[in-house]
Amino acid sequence: MHRPLAALAVAALVAVSGCSDPRPQQPPRLAPPVQPPAQPPAPVTTTVTPTPTGATLSPTPSTPPLTREQAAKRYLAIVRPYNQTLERLERAINSGEPLPTLKTLAAQVAEANTTRIRQFQETPWPADVRAPVQELVAQARSAMGPLHQAATAKTREELVSLVLRAGRHDGARQAAEIRKRLKLSQYDEEVP
Repeated sequence: MHRPLAALAVAALVAVSGCSDPRPQQPPRLAPPVQPPAQPPAPVTTTVTPTPTGATLSPTPSTPPLTREQAAKRYLAIVRPYNQTLERLERAINSGEPLPTLKTLAAQVAEANTTRIRQFQETPWPADVRAPVQELVAQARSAMGPLHQAATAKTREELVSLVLRAGRHDGARQAAEIRKRLKLSQYDEEVP
């Protein structure tokens, strides 16, 4: 009878020794949270400009600037709709059109101006044209408030006053400089 008792004692000893670990218990390790993959940055080219002290890296847009000929065509394509819409408004004012017609035309001029600003900003201009284009955009932005107000004017006199205020920001000096740099003739209201 000793034998079954000895077998039972060995089994109990094995069970107890399997449950006891001389090392201290540590909490189970959790896997780190899965991070979503990072979005790659937009492609940017880098220009290396030699300087007396070494190279300077400067990011540039991925789209190369337009040639002078391409820029001239693009400039004309951008300004033509705005100029034509503005001319219609001026003719309507001068011919005595009713206020509702003038308000509609003022709203169209504001919309054409917004489009013109966006297109100026999206175009990769040649380096020597960028500054006057930025100045022209600033003038066009300054005209936006009075143009929007003209579209909601209560009287013809108010509308005319607001259109004249917007006209103070016509960007004529900047436009003349851009045309000169792009070798374009000066703007003529009579030529569409």
